Amino acid sequence: HHCLHVMTSIIAKPKVQPPIILSMHKACAKTRNPTKMKETTPQESSRSELAENRRRPIRQRQTAYRELCCALAVHALAIQSGSSGGGSNAVGAYTQALTIPLGFQRFGRFHRSSYDQRVTTTTLPFNEQIPSFGPTTACLQRGFVAQTFLRSSNGPGIESDQGQEKRQDQDQGQHQNQNHVAPAKHTDGHRQLAATTDDDNSIDDDDSIDDNSTEYKFWDDALTITSFNMDLHNLAMEDAAKAEDMLNVMEDLYTTDPDNPLSVQPDAASYTTVIEGWCYGKSINPAADPDSGESDLYDDGVQNMYDPQYAAERAQALLDIMEESCTSTGRLCPNELSYMFVCQKWSECYKFDNFGVNIQKAQDILTHLKQSEGGRKMLTVKLYSIVLEGWCRRSGKVQGAMEKALSILDEMEASTDPNIRPNVLTYTSVIGGLARSRDRELATKAEDILRKRMVENDVEPDMVAYTSVLNCWAKTRSRKERMQSSRKALLLLEEMEHAYIKEDKYHVKPNVITYATAIKAIGNSLSDDAPSLSEKVLRHMYDLTESGAIQVPPNTGSFNAVIASLSTSGSKHKKRENAKHAERLLVEMIKRSREGETSIEPNVKTWGGVLRAWSLSRLPDSGEQAQRVLDQMQRWYDEGQSSVRPNVVCYTTTISAWGKGSAPPEVALPQIEGILQDMEDMYTETQDIDVRPNKISYVAAIDAFMRKDKRTSASRAQAVVDRMMQLYLKGLGHDRPTRIIFNALINAWSRSSEPNAADNAEKIFRWMEQQYQQGDAFLKPDEITLCGVLNAWANNAQNGGALRAQQILDHTGSLSPEKRGFVYSIVCHNIVIKAWGRSKSPDSLERAEAILKQLEEDYERNPSTSIRPDTTTYSSVINCCAYYDGDLAGMARAFKVAAQTFANLRQSGEGTNNITFGTLFKAITRLTPMDETRDKLTKFYFNLCVRDGQVDSFVLSQVRLASSANLFREMVLKPCGIADEDDPSRDRIMSKMPTEWGANVDDYQ
Repeated sequence: HHCLHVMTSIIAKPKVQPPIILSMHKACAKTRNPTKMKETTPQESSRSELAENRRRPIRQRQTAYRELCCALAVHALAIQSGSSGGGSNAVGAYTQALTIPLGFQRFGRFHRSSYDQRVTTTTLPFNEQIPSFGPTTACLQRGFVAQTFLRSSNGPGIESDQGQEKRQDQDQGQHQNQNHVAPAKHTDGHRQLAATTDDDNSIDDDDSIDDNSTEYKFWDDALTITSFNMDLHNLAMEDAAKAEDMLNVMEDLYTTDPDNPLSVQPDAASYTTVIEGWCYGKSINPAADPDSGESDLYDDGVQNMYDPQYAAERAQALLDIMEESCTSTGRLCPNELSYMFVCQKWSECYKFDNFGVNIQKAQDILTHLKQSEGGRKMLTVKLYSIVLEGWCRRSGKVQGAMEKALSILDEMEASTDPNIRPNVLTYTSVIGGLARSRDRELATKAEDILRKRMVENDVEPDMVAYTSVLNCWAKTRSRKERMQSSRKALLLLEEMEHAYIKEDKYHVKPNVITYATAIKAIGNSLSDDAPSLSEKVLRHMYDLTESGAIQVPPNTGSFNAVIASLSTSGSKHKKRENAKHAERLLVEMIKRSREGETSIEPNVKTWGGVLRAWSLSRLPDSGEQAQRVLDQMQRWYDEGQSSVRPNVVCYTTTISAWGKGSAPPEVALPQIEGILQDMEDMYTETQDIDVRPNKISYVAAIDAFMRKDKRTSASRAQAVVDRMMQLYLKGLGHDRPTRIIFNALINAWSRSSEPNAADNAEKIFRWMEQQYQQGDAFLKPDEITLCGVLNAWANNAQNGGALRAQQILDHTGSLSPEKRGFVYSIVCHNIVIKAWGRSKSPDSLERAEAILKQLEEDYERNPSTSIRPDTTTYSSVINCCAYYDGDLAGMARAFKVAAQTFANLRQSGEGTNNITFGTLFKAITRLTPMDETRDKLTKFYFNLCVRDGQVDSFVLSQVRLASSANLFREMVLKPCGIADEDDPSRDRIMSKMPTEWGANVDDYQ
């Protein structure tokens, strides 16, 4: 009776899974068939008897387990129906039973998709044979439901004495004739359910059970926490939410009746199991957008795919419960796996973690463990590395992320505990973080880790570590590092090959990805011979493979890397030849693949690389050449000569090529709009996602409009975005305009000379703010949005634009980062200072100086939360001084401010650059009279510029204007060895200039 009562309460919970019902199997099985109960319990059986029982074939145990599963589920539904309507609801119970998803993965472990059989009919007349397509049907055919339901006429939990006697009589009679079940009578008009025999549903020979052997019933095994955790783990890997429900139900059952042998008290392992499900289970979609609320499909049913943010929050909630219970009662104390799983999940939630909130929670867990005596024992290198990897994942996205990752590495290296000393995975994570960062010396720092820090800590680098360093050289943007990236890449490759071939270090054996990354690093070089070096590496791969030294046959990716290097490296005058050579490599790949070398068959990326080479060639006919390649690609596909057809990347690259070429607007603009229109029409007709124009396509078109015709570019861009919005609203699957599209549109208006351009840019910005406040996360403004609006007003500074830019920045700064949706940097202040410099307002100098002073004071007062002025900030103030337009006294004061600002910059530690010096020389020219004092100032600051290695063409042009002819000849021309020439060009001077003069000029952007 108690079992039936508990089962009925469980069935009322919609998310309870079969394992919960089966935890009651012992009492229910005995209630169903008491005459077959053994006189001895499993605890009283001998060890040999139990061992003999468990040696029975697994298939026999699975068969018995499956039949009992369906019997219990149908039993409970029959009880539920009987409690609300008596015998008249039997048909509903049977029909519901047929829809119960049951199954198993292996004995004792459930899998929700196995034996998931369903019937769509809502009624099942008793005169029709029940379809035979699952274990639930077999249960019904054996008559279990009929027996159970007839015994429950007085309700699910209480049975009268008369009912008990009647049930016992029925059971005794039933055992006298095992092949017959008495028909059940019903008053709803349906005919009686025909009695069936066991012979009609006999088990296969290999499933049969020898009656002479010791009979084993798995339900006689005692319910243990181990078996519960096994079922819980299996369910957690399928659906973490249902596993958490299962855990809560068992907690409730045990709390209600702790002495009940049918329940167990969940332990710390149970909670850790559910946490693991939230971290690694199938129900977590790694790519889910937490704001989308969408569902997805997997297995053979519809299942909610929980986003990682929600999963991390649930895992953290369970960990909090464990910690609270451990503190108050000493129960459910988390172990190192509990903390590691939660940290791992917070670390993985980086896609939308723009402020580092999620990874900070993982950092807090690590800090909490370090501060407690028991927690320090659970600290491992894996836990440290998880948090470190989380910060590295956010490098370049979250301010200060790389610094925190390096501080964790410093702590690990300084530790004397061998359990938390860094390993090769730790260092590889840091190198990967440097590759994502915007550090100007990221490749140098990555190689320093490889050469010094790993050696000092007795960690031998492997292939992944070397390849990660090569990736840093491939991604560096520093001019200084790019000048040596090809040489560094070749040295790293040579070192790896020597270690593998000569020293038999298999763990550093380079693979195809290593060589492809090295080719990319060479392609990133500013060296003129970079394209030829890239191809030499490709041919070297053939030589290594043919000689048998290292099996690294080039594949399509290897050729694609060389083609990419042809588009990005080399001098300007070699761009055309590089594009032609990229086409020759494409032809070679086609020829080789048709001769049997299928591993290098060109793919769509290959064709896209050739198109990109023409797009970046900076040639007048780049648009025409790219269009020719695109038409050839389409023609070969239509004729069946190639299996590769143009996709959205190819079309978008061709749009970009038309924008960068020299074709006149009347030729280029129709081509650009035509390609975009063709993609929209093709997708509308075919619904082929490969040709659907995406956000990059529209941004490329808007950028091309601005390059070709600034007079109409913003209006054209507005029309394209309006059409994009209309297509999206049709519901045919066209890409939705989001922040990136509207940022491009604002940028078009900011650079437009059309009337009301700045007003239109601000209207779009205000509309995005309003949509975001109403819950549309896809239109959340960011710093780029704000900078676009500020630039729009800065470009209209003389008509009140500077004041309006100041007002917008002040208003945005008054909002909290959460309310405005982003954190802005010093760039916004620099734009406003630039606006004041262009405004020609009488108080422009005071306005610009006031902004700089306020920033300096705020940063000095609170460095951790304030914005620090950078080199551009000081240079912008100097530029504002240079454009001062007033009387002589005002000009003298303006130069004094410029000189003081330059001095403050050098004292701040930010460092001067070529722009700073060039702007200062401009201020000297515009603000000081032509006399000996000017020459002295010019000579003094030029010597500083030479010492800092910041001389470039911009500096030389401003020095020539600031200095007298004699001074320029003595100071510049003579050291360059061209003193005899009257008026040499800047290019001539640059070619003869000592290299140390411009050694530190950085083109980093």
